[in-house]
Amino acid sequence: MPKMDGLEVLKQIKAHSKMRRVQVIMQTTNGMKEKIKQAMDAGVDDFITKPYYEQDIINSVHVALKKLSR
Repeated sequence: MPKMDGLEVLKQIKAHSKMRRVQVIMQTTNGMKEKIKQAMDAGVDDFITKPYYEQDIINSVHVALKKLSR
Protein backbone atom coordinates (compact mmCIF):
# COMPACT_ATOMS: atom_id res chain seq x y z
CA MET A 1 0.00 0.00 0.00
CA PRO A 2 1.49 3.32 -1.00
CA LYS A 3 0.72 5.45 2.08
CA MET A 4 0.51 2.96 4.94
CA ASP A 5 1.20 -0.66 5.71
CA GLY A 6 -1.13 -3.27 7.16
CA LEU A 7 0.00 -2.56 10.70
CA GLU A 8 -0.95 1.10 10.38
CA VAL A 9 -4.36 0.15 8.93
CA LEU A 10 -4.88 -2.21 11.89
CA LYS A 11 -4.01 0.54 14.38
CA GLN A 12 -6.42 2.97 12.75
CA ILE A 13 -9.25 0.41 12.72
CA LYS A 14 -8.76 -0.50 16.37
CA ALA A 15 -8.45 3.17 17.41
CA HIS A 16 -11.84 4.07 15.95
CA SER A 17 -14.54 3.55 18.59
CA LYS A 18 -17.16 2.28 16.13
CA MET A 19 -14.74 -0.18 14.54
CA ARG A 20 -13.05 -1.78 17.57
CA ARG A 21 -15.12 -4.96 17.25
CA VAL A 22 -14.12 -5.44 13.61
CA GLN A 23 -12.20 -8.70 13.40
CA VAL A 24 -8.87 -8.22 11.64
CA ILE A 25 -7.11 -11.20 10.07
CA MET A 26 -3.66 -10.40 8.74
CA GLN A 27 -1.63 -12.37 6.24
CA THR A 28 2.11 -12.49 6.73
CA THR A 29 5.17 -14.42 5.74
CA ASN A 30 6.27 -17.04 8.24
CA GLY A 31 9.27 -15.88 10.27
CA MET A 32 8.30 -12.22 10.64
CA LYS A 33 8.19 -12.45 14.43
CA GLU A 34 8.65 -8.73 15.12
CA LYS A 35 5.80 -7.74 12.77
CA ILE A 36 3.57 -10.41 14.34
CA LYS A 37 4.35 -9.10 17.84
CA GLN A 38 3.61 -5.52 16.76
CA ALA A 39 0.30 -6.59 15.26
CA MET A 40 -0.64 -8.57 18.37
CA ASP A 41 0.14 -5.53 20.50
CA ALA A 42 -2.06 -3.43 18.18
CA GLY A 43 -5.01 -5.83 18.51
CA VAL A 44 -4.93 -8.17 15.51
CA ASP A 45 -7.44 -10.98 15.91
CA ASP A 46 -5.76 -13.70 13.84
CA PHE A 47 -2.95 -14.45 11.40
CA ILE A 48 -2.66 -16.49 8.27
CA THR A 49 0.92 -17.22 7.28
CA LYS A 50 2.20 -18.02 3.80
CA PRO A 51 1.96 -20.54 2.37
CA TYR A 52 -1.68 -20.97 3.27
CA TYR A 53 -4.55 -23.06 2.05
CA GLU A 54 -8.20 -22.25 1.43
CA GLN A 55 -9.17 -24.08 4.62
CA ASP A 56 -6.86 -21.80 6.66
CA ILE A 57 -8.83 -18.78 5.49
CA ILE A 58 -12.17 -20.48 6.12
CA ASN A 59 -11.09 -21.43 9.65
CA SER A 60 -9.94 -17.89 10.47
CA VAL A 61 -13.16 -16.34 9.20
CA HIS A 62 -15.21 -18.90 11.13
CA VAL A 63 -13.40 -18.01 14.38
CA ALA A 64 -13.84 -14.28 13.68
CA LEU A 65 -17.58 -14.71 13.13
CA LYS A 66 -17.90 -16.66 16.39
CA LYS A 67 -16.20 -13.80 18.25
CA LEU A 68 -18.64 -11.29 16.76
CA SER A 69 -21.65 -13.30 17.85
CA ARG A 70 -20.67 -13.09 21.53
